[in-house]
Amino acid sequence: NTKSRDGGRYYDRMWERALASGASVVSVTSYNEWGEGTQIEAAVPTVVPEAGRLDETTRKGLQLGDHYADYAPHGPHYYLNRTLYWAERLSARENSQRSEL
Repeated sequence: NTKSRDGGRYYDRMWERALASGASVVSVTSYNEWGEGTQIEAAVPTVVPEAGRLDETTRKGLQLGDHYADYAPHGPHYYLNRTLYWAERLSARENSQRSEL
């Protein structure tokens, strides 16, 4: 069950929608979900040789691929940097709203 990242645009759209909703807190529910392809931790292309020893049904059940991609054309810390970018905007908005009170 994976969703195309669309070169990072999907992640940005989700943050934009969260901020537009007026939410004061945003929870990122995935950090290292490599099997789902939703990880945001630093990434480099990796091959998992052990996955080849398992039958296809087991690999699918465990959501275990035999390789994991990086964030090309972006660097390995792309999603961590995007998370920081959006978290800073959320924080600035919240601080601005507090100062108006």
